[in-house]
Amino acid sequence: MITNQQQKDLKKRAMFKKLNLAINSCMELLNWTIPLIRFFRWLGSLALHLVH
Repeated sequence: MITNQQQKDLKKRAMFKKLNLAINSCMELLNWTIPLIRFFRWLGSLALHLVH
C-alpha cells in the first residue's frame, strides 16, 4: 500500500510532468507558427504580385 507521503510525491511529480508537457507544447507551437506566418505572408505577397 502506498503511504500518504508517496501519494503526495506522485501527485506532485505528475503535476510537474503535465506542466512540462504544456510548456514544451507551447514552445513547439511557437517554433512552427513563426515560419507558417512567414510562408503565408510570402504566399499573399506572391498572389498580389501575380494579380497586378
